[in-house]
Parts: sequence; C-alpha cells; structure tokens
Amino acid sequence: MLARRRKLIFALAALPALGVILDSDAFAASNQATVSAPVNLANGRFVDGSGQPVFLLGVNYEGPADRAWQMWDDGKFDSGLIGRDFDRARAANLSVLRLFVQQSLATDLQNGNWSKLDQVLGLADQRALKLILTFGDYPEIHLANLAAIEAAVATRYRGRSTILAYDLKNEPHLGDLGLSEYPSGAHVALQDPSLVLQVGQSVARSDVAAYRSTGPGQSSIPKRLSDDQAYVYANVLAAYLRFLDQADSWASAHHATIVDYFFSPDSASFNPLKNALNDTYAAWLQPQLAAIRAVDPNRLITVGQIDPIIASLPANNWLDYRTLHRYPTASAAGIADAMKLFDAVKATLPKKPLVLGEFGFSNATLSSQQSATLEAQMVIAVRDHGGAGALKWMLNDFPQGFNARENNFGMYQGDGTAKPIVATFRALGGLQPAITALPSRPADYPVREGHFFSQASGMAPGRDGSGFAVTNADGIPFWDTFQRLGGVPALGYPASRRFVQDGFVVQATQKAILQWQPGSKQVALVNIFDRLHDAGQDGWLASARQTPPPFDTSPDTGKPWSAVVARHLALLDGNAQIKARFLAESDWLDRFGLPMAVADYPTVYVVRAQRAVLQQWKVNVPWAKAGEITIANGGDVAKEAGLVPPSAMVPEPAP
Repeated sequence: MLARRRKLIFALAALPALGVILDSDAFAASNQATVSAPVNLANGRFVDGSGQPVFLLGVNYEGPADRAWQMWDDGKFDSGLIGRDFDRARAANLSVLRLFVQQSLATDLQNGNWSKLDQVLGLADQRALKLILTFGDYPEIHLANLAAIEAAVATRYRGRSTILAYDLKNEPHLGDLGLSEYPSGAHVALQDPSLVLQVGQSVARSDVAAYRSTGPGQSSIPKRLSDDQAYVYANVLAAYLRFLDQADSWASAHHATIVDYFFSPDSASFNPLKNALNDTYAAWLQPQLAAIRAVDPNRLITVGQIDPIIASLPANNWLDYRTLHRYPTASAAGIADAMKLFDAVKATLPKKPLVLGEFGFSNATLSSQQSATLEAQMVIAVRDHGGAGALKWMLNDFPQGFNARENNFGMYQGDGTAKPIVATFRALGGLQPAITALPSRPADYPVREGHFFSQASGMAPGRDGSGFAVTNADGIPFWDTFQRLGGVPALGYPASRRFVQDGFVVQATQKAILQWQPGSKQVALVNIFDRLHDAGQDGWLASARQTPPPFDTSPDTGKPWSAVVARHLALLDGNAQIKARFLAESDWLDRFGLPMAVADYPTVYVVRAQRAVLQQWKVNVPWAKAGEITIANGGDVAKEAGLVPPSAMVPEPAP
C-alpha cells in the first residue's frame, strides 16, 4: 500500500451481499463450514494438518477500524475488538491473517512485555486462525536490531502452530538494502565505492554537498550519511532508476515485463548493478534468517515484496516461499497485466511457492459489488496461474484515514457491516491449488557432470529440495577432486555455490574450500585458517572455536622446504594419536597443509593446520566420545567468519 499506510465468476456474482453486522452468534453459525488452514509446506505446496494440499486464502490486518496502524499502542490495544475482527475473518471463511510488528509492539518486546502479542496469538488459537507475522513495519536501519527482535519472537514461540510464517519485512526497496547498517565485517556491494566506477557516475564526488541541498538530494539521501556514503548511494540509486526506465521501455517494446528484461542479455550493461543488488539482498537476508532458524528451524519464512525485481533475485531461494504485492487497475486488462508480472516473477524460481500477499480494489471509486467481482477474478487467476495463495488488503475499512482510496479496501465497513466480498470469499474458500507436487527425490543424486546434495542447504527438508551441486562444469574438475579427496566423509557436504574469491573460482564444503588454479589446471584446498589469520580472526577463533593462533613463522625464512616441513611437523609430537591421524592421510599436505599451532584446552587437545583443525576430545560431547579425534568444519567456520559471500550460500534450486 502507498507509503506503508497504505470458470466460477457467474456463481460468485450471484452470491448475496451480507448487509449485517456480525456478532458471536453469527460467527458460530458461519464457522460450521470453514476450510482447513495451511500448517506447512511439503513438496512445494501448502498443506493442512492431514498433509492435504490447500490454497492459502487470507487477509491483511492492521487493527480495529477505529485504530488501524495503532492496534499495539498503549491505551489503544483492545483484545475484545481484535477478537471480534478475528470472528469476522473466520466468518468470511479465511484461515490466515497477516499482521504487523509495529514500533510500539517492538518496544514492548524489547522491554520483555509479551502480553499483547500473547493475547493476540491466543485469540487466533480460539478461532483456528493462522498468523503470518511481519517484522520491521517501522523504520529501522540496524539489521542487528531487527534480527534481535526476530530471534526473541522465534524463541518465545518456537514450534507454536498459531504462527504459519514469519515475514521479514513489508515491501523492502532499494533504499532498505542500500542504506541499512550491516553486521561488522559484512561486505555490502551496494555500499562499495568501487561499484560507482562500474555503474557510472551521475553525481560527482565534488558535487555531493551541493546535491544534498537540492530537493531530490534532500528527499533521497538521509542526513545521517557522510558525504562519501552519500556519493555512493546517490549514484547507485540513479543507476537503478536508469535500469528501471530502460526496463520499462524494453518491456513495452517486447510485450514482456521488467523482470524479463532483468534476465535478458539485453540488460548485460547493468550486470554489475544486478550482481550487487543480489549480493546485498543476500547479505540483508542472512542475519535475519540465521536469527530465526537458529532457534526455530522449521518455521516458514518469506518477505512481502512490492518491487518485482527484488522479488525475482536468486537470493530469494533462501526463503521458504515468496510473496508479491500487486494492485492492478480495476479492469480485466489490469488483472491480466498483474498476472503477466506474477508469472514472470514465478518463472524465476518456478519450484518456489509464490503467494499474492496483498491485492485489492478500493471502494472509493468502485461499488462494493464491482470490487468483489474483480477480487474474485484475481484470486482465481492466481490459483489458475499456479500461485500458492492470496491475501486481500485488508480486513476493515479505515474511516478515520486521510486518503479516501487507502481507507476503502476493507472486507468490512468501519461499523462492521460485511461487504459482498465476504460472501465471495466464503465461496472461494473451497478453491484447491493447481500446483503440481514436486517429485520426490533422495537427499543427493547424480546430475550432469557431477552430483547434487541437499543436506547442507540450511533449509528444512522436504519443502523444495534445494541444495548445492558439485560438478566438473566449465572444465573445472571440482567433482573429480571432491571424490579423490574422500568425498563427504573427508570434506563434508557442499555448502555453497561456486563463487570467485581473489580471482579464483572456488566452492565451499562443510570442511574445506576447493579452489581452481587455472595456471596449473589443478584444484587445491584453500588455506582457510591462514586466511582467517590474515583477516584478523584469531581472537574470534580462540574464544568461539577453541582454536589457537598460529605460532611464529619467522624462523622459516631462508630455510629449505624440508626443514620448514620438519619444524612444523614437530608441533605434532605432543600428541601421538593426533600425529598418527594427521600423517595417516597419504596426501596430508594437500589435505591439511602444515601444522601451525597446538593447544591443550581443558576439554580438547587442538592442532591448527593451514587448511584444517584437528581436535581430540577429553570428554564426551554430542558429536564425539572422549578420546575421539574429529576434524572441524573449516568451510562452515569460513562462512561464519565472512570468507564466503552470502549470495554464494543461497542454495541452488533442485535441477
């Protein structure tokens, strides 16, 4: 909605309008024929509690009609009014409500006050409603703060069936990605000054101060930015606007959409911008997804997108399902155009469910019967085009608002009188999804030139089969090397896509990073722990991973290679069992690199090598018995330390 305030047709048209105000008796009578609510995703479709596929039909909710966008405020929160609204939603045969964490609720949660949200979840439980909870429906530039709220909510309601899904943010735009403050150490491609050299300069660095005093500068550049930061953002924004302008022209000429242009070779000149956008979106998603999945790994997660380009980025495969918002013009042609864009977005990740998360037609200019007919057409079109569900904007009109159009999207008038759309949705409640279930596949299987693994995707199993392929594609024999080095037992499961690091094509596994060296036409393992030392991560490794810093290598200078090797191997003499395990590898130098440090901690004896860390445990731990030797997941450590870009960690769609 604006600025965040924002066949079956003949039978539907014949349904009577409900010109009544619902009370609890009316709710009880209408509740007899309610439809099953979705509870999870399985094989690419929403399913109910018995595992049967369902079409998600729901509504957005901003609070009672007299206090929309204020429902969480002290003195405004009224569980009785909210309960009556939930009765109305159920009376319309809806099973899902999307509601929003706004500033006042976020403040309560930060202060440990869960009373309001607990009550709302209880009201939903009483009516067998499922909730999609949208975070960050307020200005917040610090991703760490958003992630903290998300983690707190996910922890409190871990496994609670009331919540169908978490929505990370309502309608993120380029500014949300380019202007957020990211966790320390994160590379944010849209904030990198080198990007300006690639996308072109619209505002010179010397002109930034003057530009910021102009109308466009004041409206687009936050005051908190330094002039250097403003220079980058002003030029990135200008480049994105140029892209959108050219995308519109191209789409019109080709009878296509701007999403088609994004993936067309005709937009190749914008590739640096497109890549930076996807990389930054992945960096924006990663800490939020990690915060939730660390405590509630099976919870569905989505993002409510209004920008179809952001909705189509490859990084969206990290989500469990995607959500798109569209408000077409009030005509069959308008609906057709909206569905054309819906189809284009869906085609970018065809196996990932796509929900129309906001749609509707305002009664400021249309009769309530006309809007009901158009909204029915929209829902059926979404179903027929393979969409997974639709959520109307919104449950109630907002009579006290200042914008007539925005005030009149409700299913119910401000006084609670039902509009014709209520009867229409009652009929639509029986819609069955048209999505074909994804084929059942094993956890890993052969693919062209290699093998596909889903085990380290980070996604809950059984939803869409995403993962990572290890292949010999493009003449780079990662798959051959993976097998030669011992496969999964030695290297763990693949844990990233291919990506470029320091000019080399690389791919991470749980325990290592494979690196293609074109000069020698060989695949080697990256010296992960040397790179972490160079990145200043020794302190973090010691405190978080019980891994000692490397010893002084200056005595190696000038010595023959054999003497250097002997000096490093001498570090192993303090633990005969680890030494035997280390040297048991016929190619131990390729596999582990040189020993770099040892440490005898209270619970574990550790050898740090260039490419691996070996641990002999003194006590029983969940992953090993006392006396057992394990090899730390070096690739996972590299990911956690930022050596692997977030976009490379996004799982690939199953082939």
